[in-house]
Amino acid sequence: MGVGVHYGFATVSTDNGHRGSPYDVEWTYKSPEKQIDWGWRAMHGSVKLAKQLIKGYYGKDLQYSYYSGCSTGGRQGLKEAQVDAGSFDGMLIGAPAWWISHQVSWNTKISKDYYPVDDPKSIPKELFSTVIAPTVMEQCDEVDGVKDGIVSSPENCHPDFEVLNCNNPGSNSSACLTPLQLETLGKFYADYYVGAEFAHPGLELSSEAGWDQYLFSGVPISFGLDYLRYAVFEDLDWPLDAYNDSVYEYVKNLDIMKDIDANKFDMSPYRDQGGKILMYHGLSDNLIVTRSSSYFYEQVELATGASHPITDWFRLFFIPGMQHCFDSAPGVDAPWHINGAAQDWGIGSNVYSVPGFQDPKHDALLALMDWVEGGKAVDQIIATIWHNATVPSSGVWKQRPLCPHPEKAVYDGVGNVNEAASWKCE
Repeated sequence: MGVGVHYGFATVSTDNGHRGSPYDVEWTYKSPEKQIDWGWRAMHGSVKLAKQLIKGYYGKDLQYSYYSGCSTGGRQGLKEAQVDAGSFDGMLIGAPAWWISHQVSWNTKISKDYYPVDDPKSIPKELFSTVIAPTVMEQCDEVDGVKDGIVSSPENCHPDFEVLNCNNPGSNSSACLTPLQLETLGKFYADYYVGAEFAHPGLELSSEAGWDQYLFSGVPISFGLDYLRYAVFEDLDWPLDAYNDSVYEYVKNLDIMKDIDANKFDMSPYRDQGGKILMYHGLSDNLIVTRSSSYFYEQVELATGASHPITDWFRLFFIPGMQHCFDSAPGVDAPWHINGAAQDWGIGSNVYSVPGFQDPKHDALLALMDWVEGGKAVDQIIATIWHNATVPSSGVWKQRPLCPHPEKAVYDGVGNVNEAASWKCE
């Protein structure tokens, strides 16, 4: 909350109706009202109360209201705009977990594909960063035209993982994958379909180095199996092996998912009252699949864009190399800081904006404010990383423009690849 004060804001936050750690789902057990609070009610009530308190204290209505959140916070912002179009004039939305009804099933499915860890199909988790990620980097880095240690066009890369096959002559038995493990790997990247129905996108190329943090840490991710146990079936012994496509059908049709999913794609009421959205997502996100944001954006465009170009009020920015909400994998060291939600956590509680670059060119929140209050659309945002990512005084290492989807940053072929001036959006 303290960050907002630096911008002249009165700020509000909420516990969303429960106490718990970020990946705890036990609070959902036999508690549908708490789930509704988490879905939308706590946020909506907090916004309404905050506006009343501000008016009462200052004796006048507020001029503008803004939202910033990532992950579940991103979902909650989108959901609030769908519940009440007048809540926020501008929203900075990061890696939103907007599709819980589908994400929980997909998380459980890939857990079933991977676990138990002693099954021959399971891949030793250390190989994600030591073998698979380097293979992707070797084959995908230059697809975007520049060898810079950052995968910027994963959608155009089609890596040959057969180079890792343990059956290849001369293969290193400690750095290869068996045919069964290669089959498992393919399931991680594959989009999930139930019959002909698209259920969830697969993991993005370049996210591998972080898989052992959340998805394949040694136990099934809580927002999968445990969510089904606590929130859906209320059976704490419900087994992972019980997951099948019928579970997906059951979960997505639960009435309570209407209170949780932010899937009301016709956001024209928010657009029509002048609202603006800047959404961003790391191309190497190791928790919330990157292409869930592009799918959301495309669905909103289909629902609202017949007579109003979506870029007039909603722009999506992908951040090459960034993992979930912030940071990039060791050795990638991509520029990712744009003052998204939580991006200053590792730097210090007394820090705000992008240290050293507190202007709309580098700070996405300031850029959003310029768009809302001054009508200046956001054509690019310059991302920053320092030599020590948590110590800005260590000096700027890399900066690069981020471009509104579907544009990409293109290197000019001449300048320093670590300087923003050497790139342009095309």
